[in-house]
Amino acid sequence: AMRSRLAEIWQQPSADVPFERGGRWFQRRKPAGAQQSVLYAGESADGCDRVLVDPGEFGADETVSLTGISVSRDGSALAYALSEAGSDWLTWRVRDVATATDLADRVLWSKNKSAEWHPDGSGFFYTRLAAPEPGRELTQANRGYQVCFHATGSSQDDDTQVFVPPGDADWPEVSVSTDGRYLIASLSRGLGWGDELRVRELARPDSGFRVLLPGGSAEQTIVGAKDGVFYVLTDDGADRGRIIAVPADAPADGPADESPQSPRDVVPESSDTLLEAHFSGGQLVCHYLRDACSVLKVFELDGSPAGEIAVPELSALSGSPKGHEAIEGTAGSDTVHFQTESFTRSRTL
Repeated sequence: AMRSRLAEIWQQPSADVPFERGGRWFQRRKPAGAQQSVLYAGESADGCDRVLVDPGEFGADETVSLTGISVSRDGSALAYALSEAGSDWLTWRVRDVATATDLADRVLWSKNKSAEWHPDGSGFFYTRLAAPEPGRELTQANRGYQVCFHATGSSQDDDTQVFVPPGDADWPEVSVSTDGRYLIASLSRGLGWGDELRVRELARPDSGFRVLLPGGSAEQTIVGAKDGVFYVLTDDGADRGRIIAVPADAPADGPADESPQSPRDVVPESSDTLLEAHFSGGQLVCHYLRDACSVLKVFELDGSPAGEIAVPELSALSGSPKGHEAIEGTAGSDTVHFQTESFTRSRTL
């Protein structure tokens, strides 16, 4: 009876949170009875009905999975990563969104499912490893972490190396700031370590990365950036989390106690636990946990409260702060979509 009931439940369709890029909408869904998720596109959040990438086209046995997706800011191009037979190795491809056809691009030797498009759409940043010896792809130790830039329409052999971590134990995560001005490198050494945050101006590729916040025991994640200020979620000095503002550029001179470089509290620690924050519509959407239930509070960039977003009673947002919660929005839109679930309610968008 248990096997029969579980099989029935697992056959049900499911859907991720829709997201928008350049006026186009995208949503990952798993059709009823399918083993793998399919990426759909459309002209509205509830109208994603056109198949954009079906991993079934790469293997009839359903062992190829769509592991990573990244859409350019204008919504015209998709970088997507496929995994075969459960392997950690990913192959990145590029697909034209309008025609759903692939370019010739193939990017290998990545194990990171995130990639970030350059704001101008010329290509994307990704994290890769040194190519293993032939025949030892699944046994050789991973070495040579690096961040590279792949220009669409080019060979991976021509990719530009933009950042190499100072230590071999550092695992780099790369992203582009919400204002499109900075490339962000987050260096992690595993669970329990605080990431070191480095930034580089995209308009000045030769300027190199500089440390925005050094690593340590505290967790720190960049939520957004605007007008030369980074908004960072941290538990430094705040076990339940807070958001601080960190100016992007250090001052040339001036007394240390008056330096605008010093981080300042924007959203101070509260009695609720701040799990994750998002930059949407020029505001901070903060996900708190209160009595094991989700609460969504909105703050202006100066820290003043701007209300709450209604969340169903006795429920929590799907996903996790580590693997990214099921909430989507953009810096230029005041609309967010999110997914909740509970012990008695199925996932709901």
